[in-house]
Amino acid sequence: MNESHKKGKGILLVDDDDLCLMTTQRILVGLGYRVTQACDSLEALKVFRNQPEKFDLIITDLQMPETNGHRLAVLVHEINKDIPVIICSGSERDLCLLKEQGLENSRFLLKPFSKDQLVEAMTVLGAGPD
Repeated sequence: MNESHKKGKGILLVDDDDLCLMTTQRILVGLGYRVTQACDSLEALKVFRNQPEKFDLIITDLQMPETNGHRLAVLVHEINKDIPVIICSGSERDLCLLKEQGLENSRFLLKPFSKDQLVEAMTVLGAGPD
């Protein structure tokens, strides 16, 4: 787990790909967010359970070992149904299937995504930059 120490809104960023974590964290820190990284869903769930009030948004990859990003979102919503979640995937088909299932307070992003696409999804969920 790695955490930046900015004073902005808190984001839990979850991905098993180090390059994706690093790139997305740079974008978020540049926008003024506090970012806590987790490299898998189980670690992220543990972090969230310990301090759910610390986070304003979760951004997670869909395909990860152990538990996927969709399951993580469901488990997080059992703790706090109001926490917004952005689920990212390199598979457009997987994202379409998720959209059909419906998940409240969430958005889906196809990888690779741009900074503008990320900010737009965050803004729609009420967690956009101030």
